[in-house]
Amino acid sequence: MLLLFRSFSNTPYVYDSNTNDMFNIDENVFAKLQEVNGHVSELKDEKIKKSCEEAGISDCILPLQEPQVFKKDMEEMNLGFTKLTLGITHSCNLRCSYCIYSGTFQDERTHESKHMSLEMADKIIDTFFVKTDDSQKQPQMVIFYGGEPFMNFPVLKHVVERVKDLNKKTGFSVTTNGMMLKKADILDFIVKNNFFMNISFDGPVQDRVRIDEKGNGTFNALISILELIKEKYPDYYEKNIGFNVTVTPATDLPETVTFFHSNPLFKNKNLNIIRHYDPDNAFCRKYDLMENQELLKGDFEKLRKEYPEIYKENPSFHNGCYLSSMVQVNQRAMGNRGFLPLNSCCYPGLNTVFVDINGNCFACERTEHAPVGHIDKKPVDDEIVKKYVKTYYDIASKHCPQCWASHLCAKCYSHVKRGEVTEKNFLEYCDSFRKSVQSSLELFATIKEKDETAFDDVKVITSIND
Repeated sequence: MLLLFRSFSNTPYVYDSNTNDMFNIDENVFAKLQEVNGHVSELKDEKIKKSCEEAGISDCILPLQEPQVFKKDMEEMNLGFTKLTLGITHSCNLRCSYCIYSGTFQDERTHESKHMSLEMADKIIDTFFVKTDDSQKQPQMVIFYGGEPFMNFPVLKHVVERVKDLNKKTGFSVTTNGMMLKKADILDFIVKNNFFMNISFDGPVQDRVRIDEKGNGTFNALISILELIKEKYPDYYEKNIGFNVTVTPATDLPETVTFFHSNPLFKNKNLNIIRHYDPDNAFCRKYDLMENQELLKGDFEKLRKEYPEIYKENPSFHNGCYLSSMVQVNQRAMGNRGFLPLNSCCYPGLNTVFVDINGNCFACERTEHAPVGHIDKKPVDDEIVKKYVKTYYDIASKHCPQCWASHLCAKCYSHVKRGEVTEKNFLEYCDSFRKSVQSSLELFATIKEKDETAFDDVKVITSIND
């Protein structure tokens, strides 16, 4: 399958999903391929047809990688157990309007005062550390998730202290709203144990969308906390803290970009820009933001058009939007392997596991509707996983081989109603994914026209989201 597209300079390109390669072509070739809707076999110009075939471009439709082959490939990569995520509380000290647990979204739980117990935490540690006595197979990173993880600080602290005794190489990470870092005992503990910390902070819109239980804004309070951390622990602040910035239709994007680029607290910081997307528009309807949703699309397009001119200046907000996708396109594996990847799926339980407060186990924190086991039985039940992956594969194999974006698709289990895999759920995001991939290819080609070495020295950025 082919995508014909143009860079910002109007230069014509063709992207071939079978080889995962893109080609700079002339206007004549572009026009001829357009005439036949990208079907090389239907080209009447034999010279162009031969050139395409010699480049490996053909009309063949590749099958999707079968689950057993996919699992084998993942095992051979030998990544190890990269992360164990613990959902240690359902409680939160904020009431963010766009939160999936806010009560706005159908089929999702709401905030509740429930915590993981010490007994459950010990069961999890015993399962993944004590019973797995090979340190190479133990989690490389333990991540704390909520709710707000610091609402259950005693269990967080207990887990860290036990894990450190069992495997000194295991690291720790937490995603937090940051409000409880004003407590010295919490902040000092986090710094002492060298946590990687993602703080959720949305900039100027903070007082409107990230409010506390009494309805008060949190902008000034969090800014004061960040200033305190930077002053007390400057090296830690510089090296270990990043920010999750959620952009919703309530966000004034130009104001937000200016804020993060001008405030010294965020200079050279890693900003993970999370585009809040609600296909049912429940959030927009509740807060009368439908018009803002359309304005936001235009504002993001302006940022995309700016990026080729300023990316070398390392603009934090623009990087948060586009850098990761640029690096991933730059480092993509090319060549016809005879099959297409299973989108961006993991093999559940092989490298990561999420465990909730009740001991239910999932592929990750974004698949809370699809448990793959339980800590009291089998944390990862092979039969459940096989059935789960097979269900996804059966649906994907009907649609992905006919899609030009299949090789670069970011879709996984978490994008189908948080792990609830049905054909309806699977197809819901496909149009938006295709638009996103095409936008990335256009941007990538534009930047590479200016600098062939762009992004060659940048590592893939891994983000931890709340």
